[in-house]
Amino acid sequence: MPISRLFRAAALATAVLGAGPALSADNYKIGYLVDSSGPAQGIFNPTLEGFKLYIDKVNAEGGVHGRQIEILSRDVQIDPQRSVLAAQELIAEGAISLAGLTLTSTHMPVYTAVSRQNVPIVAGFPANVGAILPPKASKGFYGVGLAFEITGEVGGQLAKTAVPDGKKFLCAVFESPGGFVACESAMAGALAAGFESAEMVTFPVAQRDFRAIGERIAQMKPDVVVTIIGRGRTKSFVPALAQAGYEGALLSMECGTGDDELIEVAEAAPKIDVFSYSRYVGKDQGSGEQYDALVKAAEAAGINPLAFHSGGWVLAMVLTDALERCGPDCTPEKLDGALEQTSLDTGGLTGAPVKFTSTDHYGPTASILLHYNRETKKLDRIGDWLQSDSTPKHYSMKR
Repeated sequence: MPISRLFRAAALATAVLGAGPALSADNYKIGYLVDSSGPAQGIFNPTLEGFKLYIDKVNAEGGVHGRQIEILSRDVQIDPQRSVLAAQELIAEGAISLAGLTLTSTHMPVYTAVSRQNVPIVAGFPANVGAILPPKASKGFYGVGLAFEITGEVGGQLAKTAVPDGKKFLCAVFESPGGFVACESAMAGALAAGFESAEMVTFPVAQRDFRAIGERIAQMKPDVVVTIIGRGRTKSFVPALAQAGYEGALLSMECGTGDDELIEVAEAAPKIDVFSYSRYVGKDQGSGEQYDALVKAAEAAGINPLAFHSGGWVLAMVLTDALERCGPDCTPEKLDGALEQTSLDTGGLTGAPVKFTSTDHYGPTASILLHYNRETKKLDRIGDWLQSDSTPKHYSMKR
């Protein structure tokens, strides 16, 4: 659907929504948009699982101000129009906030549809392009995932750490607005870090056969390939790259792969040196009160906690913390004010606290570099957290 039609649909939804939601006297209702059955379900379902695990823990401990938190989820896949309509339904049902969201292309239509309702949105990952970053973050829109302008630059920098002598940098990404920004900022970061050249290879979101792309990349002979390819595609992409003869390094941006998949494909591609980097820790990568609580809750539910689960847990922590500070008579407008004053220690799930201000709805972040150890068959941490602020250093944002 053309972008112009998406924004007309968003504006129509805004008009239909009217004056705002009537709040339940019993539960705090959080509307959650997720792709639970579409092409990106491998990314977004685990994030929702982590979100639910934390909310279940809070509710079991008595809730917030004596009230339970109720999650109203909608499967919108990666469709902007479905996302707008779902946002409309959730607000009509009394959602005090919206959370989650899917691919970046769904974010602005949803934000446009609900902005006049003063219902705050907190996006999981990936975070929306531009709208949450300083110097002027959009009112009522927050992100705790990956702002691609920042995360991309970090990938370019960490690629140089992974391959110090590397000269040729390549970014492989599926076709989405956020994906393009991620690769463009990664290339800018790579050139600033000392690579002599940087290129991009793209493919459709639904693509699963990567033989031709693998051959193309192998012929280009990069020293390192940064991948932004999403969970599920890794099992096809990396073997295709290996079969095409590529023998360099691969650095996976943790916006949708998962340590489990990366370890599996690393064994199938013994001549590729596999790395990953992430804002959130997976199992055996962190320590702290919230890390321990997530691992315990996940294992009790039969879940192997990945970075996605940490992201969902932190998203729920942020909203719960804001509800607590908002008070017993919390409204969407008051919740927005509470979110804007967030300063939250994540208890070992990230290398930097979550902080929002009136002009910055993303805040400082930190990333860890991981390297696949073929002897132990695990991803080992390399060095300390790489700290970043919320202003791109090398990528020029196009708003």
